This record gives sequence, structure tokens and C-alpha cells, in this order.
Amino acid sequence: PRPPFAVLDNAALRLGGIELLPDHHDALERLVPQVAPVGAAAAGAGATR
Repeated sequence: PRPPFAVLDNAALRLGGIELLPDHHDALERLVPQVAPVGAAAAGAGATR
């Protein structure tokens, strides 16, 4: 759950029947594997000298 100071009431979306966005932690868990392939950091991918 979001901290109390970060909770937003998306009444327009909710009343319009539009599904609310997931918690940002859930989104990060899905995004990170897509943008950072496994082993890229260990292999030095993208490193410049």
C-alpha cells in the first residue's frame, strides 16, 4: 500500500469504470527485468573506457 501522503483519489477513473494503475512497486518489479537483462551489470554491458 502507498504511504498516506501519496494516496491519490482517482475518482474520475474509478467512477468511469477505468481500472486504476497498479502500485509503483509492482510496476518496477515488471519493468526492471525488461530493461536490465540478467548478467548485464556483471558483464560490464554499456561500460565505456
